[in-house]
Formats: sequence, structure tokens, C-alpha cells
Amino acid sequence: MTIRRLGLVVAIFGLLVAACGGTAVEDTTTTVEPEETTTSDMMTTTTDDPTTTSEVTPPDETPVGEFTDEPFTSDGFPGSGTTAFLIHVGFTPQEGFDRVVFEFHDSVDEFTYEINPVEAPILEDPSGQEIDVEGDAFYEITMTPASTVDLSGDEPQEIYTGPDRVPSLDDAFVVTEIVLTGDFENVMTWVVGLESEAGYAHALQMDENQLVVEFQP
Repeated sequence: MTIRRLGLVVAIFGLLVAACGGTAVEDTTTTVEPEETTTSDMMTTTTDDPTTTSEVTPPDETPVGEFTDEPFTSDGFPGSGTTAFLIHVGFTPQEGFDRVVFEFHDSVDEFTYEINPVEAPILEDPSGQEIDVEGDAFYEITMTPASTVDLSGDEPQEIYTGPDRVPSLDDAFVVTEIVLTGDFENVMTWVVGLESEAGYAHALQMDENQLVVEFQP
């Protein structure tokens, strides 16, 4: 029997049932509305590389403080709390000054630091060996408790995998080089080389786990 004929028979049968007072078959077909899906307004991206960050500098070009050339020591220095592990060193020329950012993987609530102008020769901690740092003027930034390596486990875990020497950029105002000069017993030291004497401003941004140090010629 062809499909057309089958349809005709079915239609006639339906008319006969209705004419005889039969009961119409209840339509049991259920229409399922597509389930509404929702997406979160925030998408979190994870990475196995702790040195990769989405934001390593303050969002604007406003200095974080007043520029000075006087030494600075934060309250409680040297600190003895939970070690802050370095994950990134950022360098960005801004409008009239250079910004250096040290970013940490862990909270810096108990983090302490000091900033001092120093003269060549620059010495490595703790060996005392001389380290070449490009520049004619220098600032030494000492941070504690801080480190590039986690020694709490059975094997040392290198947390900071970036360079020990961060080079300058063509559009930099005064910074020539940023060099790791010490990382021993939770005391970490970087020296910033400058083309000439300069003032610096600084801020510990605990909500971002960053120490920001800026240099202005």
C-alpha cells in the first residue's frame, strides 16, 4: 500500500470513530522546552606556569607615591612570617618615569622590604662576589621573607622561572637593568641600575601581591 493510500485510510478511520461517538485518543505528546543555560559573568583561566599573570602593573600612569632619594625601611623589617614567593618581575616605562613591579604568588601581608641607594661594586649575597650591573647609579631593594624557590618540601621547587637579569627597554627614562643579586634564607635582593641619579617612589599593593618601585630622572 502506498503512503498516500495509508494516509487516506487513517483519515477515514478517524472520521468513523468520531461519527460513532467513539472517544478520541488523547494526545500524550509532551513538548520539552530547551533547558535554559546560564553562563557565569566571570571566567577563570588557570595555567601551570606561575610566572604568567594577567596584570602586573597598576592600571594607570599615576605614580604610586612621592619621589625621594632617601633610604626606606618598612615597619618590622626584616620580617619573619610566611614566605612570599616571587613569580614575576615587570618593567614598564610610564609617562615620565619607569615602573618596576615585583609580583608574588602568595600573600604579602607580613612582607617587609627596604630600598637603599648603593654604589659599585655590587656584591652578591651571600657569596660576596662582585656582580656586574649596567648603570652609573644603583638602588638595592631587599625583600623578606621572600624567595624565588620553595624549600619547604623534600625537593626544592623553583617558583620564579623568569630571568635573573631584566633588560631595559628602548623607551625607558632611566632604568638600565634589573638584576637578582641575592636569594638566601628568605632574604631576596634585586639591584636596579640607572643611567644617572634618580628619585624613586614605592608602594606595597597587598591586594595585588605586588611591590611597585618607580624611578624618575
